Amino acid sequence: SYSFEPLTIEVHLTFPLVVRFGDLVRLRAPEGLDLVSSASRCLGFKWLLWSSVAPEVEPECSCPSGPCELVLALEASWQVVGKLAGVAYPALSPMSFQLSSSNPSQNPPLVESYWRLEQLRDLGSGLELLASAAQKS
Repeated sequence: SYSFEPLTIEVHLTFPLVVRFGDLVRLRAPEGLDLVSSASRCLGFKWLLWSSVAPEVEPECSCPSGPCELVLALEASWQVVGKLAGVAYPALSPMSFQLSSSNPSQNPPLVESYWRLEQLRDLGSGLELLASAAQKS
């Protein structure tokens, strides 16, 4: 039997490369986990650890066509970008946050039961994948 009780999910990340202002960090949830509360807000989102001098960013959550995803758009004023030499988050520095969801009504297929993380950067010809990782749920 499946439980629809709320889940608290802790996510702990490190990035192999510097995350620059303008980069996108996208975390795709396993199929069936809803991350959206309302108006692209993330259910139960709370920062646990932000290891950057850049201001914390507010994520957006959506379920575009399939698994839900959380997106961090690393942006700041030109003054902050200049002061930090374009670096929003240092390489190999830990980042942690909390989310809420509930168990899906059934287990997703094995291939869809992974959390997927991507670091994307616009290099002029569209978004380029700089780094990615996957972790079984």
